[in-house]
Amino acid sequence: MNNSRTSNFSHLGRALAVAVVGFTATVIGAGQADAQPTFTVTKNAYNGHDWWGTITFRNNGPVATANLQVEFDIPAGKHCTAEPGSVPPGATLSPLTGSGSSARTVSNHCVFTWNNTTPLQPGQTKTFNYSTDTQSFSSASNLRIKDHDVGAICSTFAVTKNVYDGPDWWGTITFKNGGPYNSYNFKVEFDVPAGYHCTNDYVPPGATLSPLNGTGPSAHTPSNHCVYSWSNASPIAPGGSKTFNYSTDNNKTSFTSASNLRVSDQQTCVGTPSCTDQGNYCSSSGGPACCDGSSCVDGTCQPNACLPEASVCVPLGPACCANLSCACSDPLDPTNCHCIGMGN
Repeated sequence: MNNSRTSNFSHLGRALAVAVVGFTATVIGAGQADAQPTFTVTKNAYNGHDWWGTITFRNNGPVATANLQVEFDIPAGKHCTAEPGSVPPGATLSPLTGSGSSARTVSNHCVFTWNNTTPLQPGQTKTFNYSTDTQSFSSASNLRIKDHDVGAICSTFAVTKNVYDGPDWWGTITFKNGGPYNSYNFKVEFDVPAGYHCTNDYVPPGATLSPLNGTGPSAHTPSNHCVYSWSNASPIAPGGSKTFNYSTDNNKTSFTSASNLRVSDQQTCVGTPSCTDQGNYCSSSGGPACCDGSSCVDGTCQPNACLPEASVCVPLGPACCANLSCACSDPLDPTNCHCIGMGN
């Protein structure tokens, strides 16, 4: 650390302003436990001369929160720093490389987490400071705040391209972030034909292929299951897409696409939703299924069309419309069933 930076911290007296202002205490009742607060950023500034950032945000309610996570980006190639006095009281900065006063984030993506801290009530604000190893910006970007203890929603993904060109030993996968958050840490896993492997002679920039047998360009996955992971990557914004290529040791023309393909967010969220709501992006190749009453069609969860009276139906298939039921003339033959009135 340079001397000018150290002296600036001394001038500030390491005064980490972490303030909670406003309303009196509110008890979180049992009926509120599943609600999730939202937040509004009211200040986002960085003083390059002092190597010192300030962020203020307000809890919009409807409930108090004692478990907070604030994440943001600073200029590429720079880092948030963890020397004494630069991490807010009660918070943890991650992910870090190094130890002690020389520790810093592994990239320009910074995550501050508070667990079981003094509750921030609806309407109250919180201010905290942070430090970096650059003087060349005025505010953090991609700033996001969430409560990470009330079942936060994960980003979901839709696969929009999945092809393999055997003669070129070359696969292409494209997926779209359905939101609701930017994703910095994502994983794509899939299977190639049995007996074949993904190879380490080409790995997408910023990604890791695992697990591997061997080292260097000759390494390959030990089975036909391939996992590509990106950590602290450039964010994929909601609605944004990412395309990557991969290579295998199979050049057969019969291999045209990966199977059991699944894209997931590794660290942006806490808890995976049990199902995907209507209108959100989905993937028929993996990930959370669409919630009851909808199906994954063209990459989004769309309402199931109900079947009118006298329509041919299939038990456990698309539902008959209201006041109708799927009845089969022969209980042992589900191929001869129709939607009929409940009283018939």
